Amino acid sequence: MALGSPRIRPRLHCTRARPPFPGPVRSPEAPTLPTTMKHRSLAVLALTSIAAVAPPAAAAGEDDLRDSVLLENGKTLRGRVLERYGEEHVILYQGNKRKKLPVEDVVSLTTVRDKLRSFLAEHVEGLTVEEEWGLVQTALDLELPRMADLQAWRVLVFDPQHDGAHEHLGHVRRRGAWRWPIDRKQLKREDWEETIQDWNDRLVLESEHYLVETNTSLHQAVNCLFDLELVYLEWMDRFGEELRAGEEVLRDEDRMVVHVFRDRQDKGYKDYYNKKREPHYDPSTQVRTSKGFSNLAFVHYNMGRGSRPVGFFDVAIQQLMYSTLVLSRQSGYLPHDVTTRDGHWVELGFGYWFGRQFGGSPGYARHLEFTAEPKTARLANVRMTRGPLSSRPVRKEVKNLIGLELRHYYTIDKDNTSEIYRAKARNFFRFLIETDPPVIHRNKVVGSGRAGLVRYLREVYVKPTSHSSSSFDDSLGGKAELLYDPWVKWRMQ
Repeated sequence: MALGSPRIRPRLHCTRARPPFPGPVRSPEAPTLPTTMKHRSLAVLALTSIAAVAPPAAAAGEDDLRDSVLLENGKTLRGRVLERYGEEHVILYQGNKRKKLPVEDVVSLTTVRDKLRSFLAEHVEGLTVEEEWGLVQTALDLELPRMADLQAWRVLVFDPQHDGAHEHLGHVRRRGAWRWPIDRKQLKREDWEETIQDWNDRLVLESEHYLVETNTSLHQAVNCLFDLELVYLEWMDRFGEELRAGEEVLRDEDRMVVHVFRDRQDKGYKDYYNKKREPHYDPSTQVRTSKGFSNLAFVHYNMGRGSRPVGFFDVAIQQLMYSTLVLSRQSGYLPHDVTTRDGHWVELGFGYWFGRQFGGSPGYARHLEFTAEPKTARLANVRMTRGPLSSRPVRKEVKNLIGLELRHYYTIDKDNTSEIYRAKARNFFRFLIETDPPVIHRNKVVGSGRAGLVRYLREVYVKPTSHSSSSFDDSLGGKAELLYDPWVKWRMQ
């Protein structure tokens, strides 16, 4: 499991800051303080070497006992809660032991997610350096050592010579100056900042649930990780119970890893899906880092510029979907044909719809109202004259959309049909979740769009048959093509 016990450092004596959440929003400027394609081989691809900055969370075999479960009999069990939303059981791991606790026996739960929420409630804009430093101790008090390390790196963004932060991270001082580690080298700060811009010497930082590998700046890397943890909380708080999402992935190899590139043309940005090098999520396990991680998302800045990487929230939601709905329940699963493993349309749709509900300053992601992308709405109305969505009768477009393989969404051709397919998938998902259309057969309501979608994600998405349109029909309570006319009418508006 990815539930190994992180190292806990001794208590630090420092000032804490407890301003309200989420706090005022500043402009995303530089820091100032007041301060699987079908034809692709199934062989595992190895990426270039990683120059890791953050040490491993725990020695192998150590138990993570940071969650607590209070039972009706007054007994408190400690371990890691993997599933808290089961209809019949709460799943608790204690080392390698798996306990199924009847729901009726559980009085209350306190999990790492609850502790993370408490910590991020104090992560607000406008703190002084010492208030930022105080949050290192806050994280340690909450048994969040990875977040304590990340917070120490954040302090170094604002004060590169902060003795406490360097000491916390185990840095060494030579000739009166702190050295910055990369791989096995100890560099001066200016040399370190130049070195990490090479993908082969990229910076690797981790948070509670994520690992970011990047050749951008330290500030951008830290901001990405804080944004990702904030999005994780929002996802779990909003959809965790409804979709019965797991709190963690089962194995450390399945941890969520995000590759953040300075630019799409960086040599490390492989053409995994297409020659356009678009932001994407690859859960196939065909691609692994040299450290064995395979749950990978790929995003990029434009020459290091921009407040956030292109497609950042969209791809992050896709990764969260697969990680909390699939990898929390099974691991090491590699189907014979990876292109039909996932319901790709629903990943693209959820990523677009929920991903466009985040904004705020970098590092302080917050939930906003959904804003539609005009181009997506326009492309969703294109009538296909060839390819799998050109079938007659036209209502079969819905059935065929659900059954599209991964290659359809990323293949390059002169008509740019893959972009149209993605637009239709995103638009159809939005139609289902926002309008909750009734499924009507012979003048009788046999189901509804949103309920069918939830049932599909909860019960079918985790199975190898999730690409099948008939599987979605079963979840809906009727044939998906019955929704074609109301969908067209809605999208034309």
